[in-house]
Amino acid sequence: MVESARLESVLLRKRYEGSNPSLSASLGDVPFGDTQLGAFWCHPRKHCQEDDVMKKIMVLAVVAMSLFFAASFASAMPAEFKDYLEKHGDVKIYTELKNSSGNSKVDISLLKSLIDQSFESRTSYEFIIVGSADKADILLKGDITEYIWSEIDPVDQVWGIGSAAIDAATAENYARLQAKMEIVAVETGRVIWSDKVQATVTRHVMPEDLSYELVYDRFVKSLKTILFKKDHASFNSR
Repeated sequence: MVESARLESVLLRKRYEGSNPSLSASLGDVPFGDTQLGAFWCHPRKHCQEDDVMKKIMVLAVVAMSLFFAASFASAMPAEFKDYLEKHGDVKIYTELKNSSGNSKVDISLLKSLIDQSFESRTSYEFIIVGSADKADILLKGDITEYIWSEIDPVDQVWGIGSAAIDAATAENYARLQAKMEIVAVETGRVIWSDKVQATVTRHVMPEDLSYELVYDRFVKSLKTILFKKDHASFNSR
């Protein structure tokens, strides 16, 4: 029964992360292990057996709270970035990326192209892609700090689910890209937005060489969600 509760909780988390890429980092820090969950309802000095129903309720409650707080933080565009856009007309933008991940397979040229396309597709704010930093009004700078690929999703490993259960239901290839991003107003040199952006992709079959473009696409979507919260409709679908 305990094994079943673990498996159900992992599947719930996977479904949520797959449909909400921009919030996956929030759930990444949620304490889902036996010890943490047990601490919520077991007296620390008393021995008590795990209650499957209580565990399920606690997992669902933690997920619901994470959704609530993540939605609260995702309710508006970054203030200083929004103010800049509203005070200017057409904004010339140049994207400048570097790769500090140690993974030479990360294609920053392709990722830059995808980011540029996402800005060009906007309709509520007008962005003009320029070919050099000296022609830009704002610079979108990014440092790719991590790219990892794993044959098994780390969530499966942490939970310690039996190998048969993993093979049958949850075993997936996993890839993650993280980057430190910032937007700089060229005229003043002021950083008007900065954040860490993360994208993860899990699939039952995803060889490493095929994972890169999938993660790039997810990363661009996460970046758009962070920068243009409450304004998703102004992006043309791609």
